[in-house]
Parts: sequence; structure tokens; C-alpha cells
Amino acid sequence: MKIEFFHPKYWLLWIGLGFLRLLIFLPYPLIMSLGKQLGLLLYYTVKYRRHIVKTNIDYCFPDMSEKEKHHLVRENFIHTGYTLVENPLTWWGKDKHIQKRAVITGIEHLQDALDNSQGVLLLSAHFTALEIGGRILSSRIPITFMYRQHKNKLFEWIQKKSREGQCDKMIERKEVRSTIKALRDKKPVWVCRRSGLWSKAQCFCPVF
Repeated sequence: MKIEFFHPKYWLLWIGLGFLRLLIFLPYPLIMSLGKQLGLLLYYTVKYRRHIVKTNIDYCFPDMSEKEKHHLVRENFIHTGYTLVENPLTWWGKDKHIQKRAVITGIEHLQDALDNSQGVLLLSAHFTALEIGGRILSSRIPITFMYRQHKNKLFEWIQKKSREGQCDKMIERKEVRSTIKALRDKKPVWVCRRSGLWSKAQCFCPVF
């Protein structure tokens, strides 16, 4: 750990991370309940984010009624709250607690490609269940993840260190050569992209 992480500018983040770390000791239903309330708190207090979500939904679903749009905006914030309280489970939770609530469909196709000595590129949209989804899959098959560095150095260190303990390897998304090398070494590489084109999470598996 770098000495700079003890600078006062990081103290508030340390407190927040400590609170999140304690969440993993709570029953899962209670964690999700807290996540919902946190999402609703953000919905009512972070007005500029609510405006962004509403604007995007207006563009994507122009024929939808205002009542339906309002419901989607609210649900978006609720699921964002779920993500915030699920991340501690992803980073510090035990496999046995996570796996008993997880169902993986179609993993045999990925395994078949790997058994045939092929590298696999997994492409997914950037949805709220991405972090915990990666933890669930990597607990079954070692995965190499591409990621984008966080601007906050402490958060970047915590997130990268936690992820590295759960997966095969982390590759910064600008490291194209490392990605190609991993595929040539017949490894599965997970790439996440932000996109407004997909209405639900999809996973494509071109083989190398």
C-alpha cells in the first residue's frame, strides 16, 4: 500500500470503504433492502443524474408513456443501489455465499471452446450486475478481465487488488497487445463496453 493513501483527501473514501466492508456480514435480504433504500435516496437527491437517465430514456423510448418512463428511471436508481451494496460481496465475500444465489446458463459453450484449445472473447454490455457477474463466472472458469483505470488512485488500488484475487488476470483496456497475447494463449478474455444499442445483456463468443 502506498503511503499517499493515508492523505486526508482519502479519509472520507476510507470511511465509505470501511462501511461497505462491514456489509458482507449482514444477511443477503437485508443487504438488498439497504441497496434499494440507497438507490431511492440517490433518486431523490442527485437531480442531475436523474435528469441524465430521464433524457436517455426519452431518446430510447419516445413512444413510452410518462408514467412508464418514470418507473424506468426509478428502477434504474434502485438497481444502481443494488450494485453499490453488491460490490463488497464481489470484492470480499466468500464463494460459497455467492454461488448459492447464482445460476449460470450456457457455460458449457465457453468450456467447449476452451477444451478445443481456443481463446474466447467475451463481450458484454455495461450493466449493474457486471461486477458480481464477473466474480460468479471467474469462480467457475479462470477469466482475464479488461478494465478501465479509475481516476481516484485509492479506489483504483482497492478495486484492482480485490478483482485480481478473484480472476486469472487484469488487463487495462488500452493494452491491446496483452489482450491479443491472452487470446493466443487460449484464455477467455472478458471485455465490457458501454452501449445504448442493447436492450438486455448479451454475450458473444468469437473464437481464436
